[in-house]
Amino acid sequence: METARQRRTPHVRARSRHARTAFAGLTTAGRLLATAALVVAGASTLHVASRTAAAQTYSPLGCSWTARNIPVYFNPGTLAANGLSVTDFRSAAINTLAVWNEESGSYSRFYYAGDTSSTSAIPGALLIRHQDTWACPENPGAKAFFAGSGNCGSAGTQIVVMLKDSCTFVTRPWRPSWPGSGGSGGLSYETMLVHEIGHAGFGLPDVVTNGGVMNSVYGQHAATMHLYPIDSNTAVAQSGYTGHRIGTSQSLNNGGTWSSVSTYTLLDSLQPGLDSRVDGSAWPVDMVFNDVSWWEAEVRRGNHGAWTTLTAPSSAGAGNVYSWVNVAHSDFGEMLAVWTYGCLNTTHCRISWAWTDSDGASWSTGNLAASYTTFGRPEVAYDRFRDRFVLAWIDGFDARIRTTSSPAPLISWATAITASPLPEVFRYLGGLVFDSAGTGLLVAARNRTGVSPITSLVQMSLTRPSSDYVAGPAFIMNSTGSNWTLYHAHRHFGLARRRDTGLILAAWPQRASPGGGGTMMVATKSSISPSVSFAVPTGAILSVYSGTDVAFAPSTSSFVAGLAWGP
Repeated sequence: METARQRRTPHVRARSRHARTAFAGLTTAGRLLATAALVVAGASTLHVASRTAAAQTYSPLGCSWTARNIPVYFNPGTLAANGLSVTDFRSAAINTLAVWNEESGSYSRFYYAGDTSSTSAIPGALLIRHQDTWACPENPGAKAFFAGSGNCGSAGTQIVVMLKDSCTFVTRPWRPSWPGSGGSGGLSYETMLVHEIGHAGFGLPDVVTNGGVMNSVYGQHAATMHLYPIDSNTAVAQSGYTGHRIGTSQSLNNGGTWSSVSTYTLLDSLQPGLDSRVDGSAWPVDMVFNDVSWWEAEVRRGNHGAWTTLTAPSSAGAGNVYSWVNVAHSDFGEMLAVWTYGCLNTTHCRISWAWTDSDGASWSTGNLAASYTTFGRPEVAYDRFRDRFVLAWIDGFDARIRTTSSPAPLISWATAITASPLPEVFRYLGGLVFDSAGTGLLVAARNRTGVSPITSLVQMSLTRPSSDYVAGPAFIMNSTGSNWTLYHAHRHFGLARRRDTGLILAAWPQRASPGGGGTMMVATKSSISPSVSFAVPTGAILSVYSGTDVAFAPSTSSFVAGLAWGP
């Protein structure tokens, strides 16, 4: 059978990009009609979105904190008496602090300060405590107490969780792990706390809206465990912006050691997306990020320490403080950037894409179907065996992985399929790479379905047996058991592969406490098979405040890590 590699000649910059078979005889207008997409022409300074666009926020607001680092105390109360694990619920509470710390982009940072037996608010701190009941017929699942204005720290704030139904006195089915779509397996403790920390941590009001964790009746689906732009916008309005900038670090010895972080005057509270260029360019890496000064996805090319401006393919959505972004590059010069937008529906964000075969001189853009929603960063990679771009994301309702793909020379997305087999559900994606035979390796953090609240990192194959790409069973990234607790993350992370040696490198942020910066952990292996474990990880970079991504730069034989870096 003739493969895609045999049908296309590898990209050579000197030749015309429009001479190849896929676009034979088509003018620019013809290609536009063929892709049914909008072509945005522009120069290196093109910006589509207005910097003056108003960010959507909640109103009215309550108190705010004057201190940056805010201690959070945990009172187990009657958890054990109700047959609930104190350890698991404490870990789940720490996870929710990480969500607000890392997804809000705000100046405030919450950190677990220890357990307490106090049942009264603690000045200068947030208290999470648990008791049996409140009052019937009000019968709340939880209540938050905070001042209507001024300094939250003056008297402190608190969240009270009711473990029993206040009318029937039956213990509620609280779950520190994912209870399943629609709450079929119980009540999501993290979903509840994400909402209540919006009150007690940021003074946010209850609202009636289709999108946002402050909806007074929050749904039981995966997306409500993560913030929406309106949540992060309001947190920033209350506490100020974190000031994180794009930073990169470089390793010239396959992840053994890393350079100091170089930072750039590019504001983004989340990590950039990186991918390798394989065309012999002096700029061996593509980088895409969400420039919060413009509220749009912006693409650059370069290497650690030096990045050139390409173009902004399209707005990431006026009013979005953040947008999840990613990028992939084909062997023939095409680039595909993806980002999330329109994060105002019940299952979070839709996915947009932008494609260019002219190094950003013009872009074709479009959106995936409205039913394809996610709460995090989509992963995109190039399968050179089949000459296809492959897109994977975590579904905003059931937390399973979905995939679609398109021929690289002409964007035409296949119908998305659910790729991950039951019972696998996921919290964060960590990267996707392919070998020369078209076998993919996808890494992710599990959405906890068992007792343990640890978001363990797993790896799975991604193959295309028929219509589109499906995932195989998930394997723990390190199955030896000796260092498995190092293999978990509260954020999206990165994966890259060297074509010359086949070495695969994973990089992820690992934290002892989500109150401050953690360490970027790095591990490698040489096999594309998910049943082969990664080596024991090593700590590489300190003070990583959000997720990471990583790419291999062929012209310098180096791995480049991208991250959000700041005070």
